[in-house]
Amino acid sequence: MINLVCALKCEADPMIQSWGLKKSAGRHPFSLYTGPQCMLVITGTGRLNAAAGCAYLQGLQASLDATEPVSWLNVGVAGHAQEELGTGFLMLKVTDAQSGRSWFPVWPGRPPCRCSELTTVSAADGDYRYATLVDMEAAAMMAVVSRFVTLEFVHCYKVVSDNRMSGTAQVTASRVSALVDARLPEIETLVSFLTDLSVQEQRAVALPRDYSSLLERYRFSFTQRQQLKKLLYQWQALTPAAVGEQAALRECRSAGQLLAALQQALQQLPVHYGDV
Repeated sequence: MINLVCALKCEADPMIQSWGLKKSAGRHPFSLYTGPQCMLVITGTGRLNAAAGCAYLQGLQASLDATEPVSWLNVGVAGHAQEELGTGFLMLKVTDAQSGRSWFPVWPGRPPCRCSELTTVSAADGDYRYATLVDMEAAAMMAVVSRFVTLEFVHCYKVVSDNRMSGTAQVTASRVSALVDARLPEIETLVSFLTDLSVQEQRAVALPRDYSSLLERYRFSFTQRQQLKKLLYQWQALTPAAVGEQAALRECRSAGQLLAALQQALQQLPVHYGDV
């Protein structure tokens, strides 16, 4: 699952149209679009709108009991003093100019595109005072989303929309859409990778077989729950048989008895090394 965050409709339009995203039914304070394994929110410009939009999407998914790990990608345009218009960058550092706070998104492996740094400001920087790319939302997204996921799962991708040779006055909605549209193959690569990363994380954190049913039958302390998870993961790795099918385990009357019996049963399971 991936959440896409855009400030403007014109930034989102190429993805909405190319990927066939559908506008979410119901009343929402932000425009929401959905597709297979994807949600897109259009927050409006500025820190406050970006923070509110990300918080709303996070809360909405929590209310729907969406427990699978989610990646986040902010897609939009940004200014730069000298970089060529239409160039796309993945951010390795995002700084809030107002607070001075910085975030360092972690891209696992080699990034599939050029990388840069980004500064989030409160108003458009027509003087191009910063040596980095400049936008008005990314730091707010990082501040909110990093409360819920690690920095492996929250990223920003920006396309250069203006520079000293072609300033903000020349930036129109149609131009923004055209710039993002030209970078769709690169964006699709990022989205595909982050979606796969979420799937891998889901597999890694998925509860082991029989865990929920055993919690319903026995009263486990917090420490016992951790022990149960560890033992069930080991059981799952060694045999396809369900724990509940074992007669000796079904006879246990307490959580402590079950943990001891499960540990003993694990020691008796044969270990297969495959063809050698």
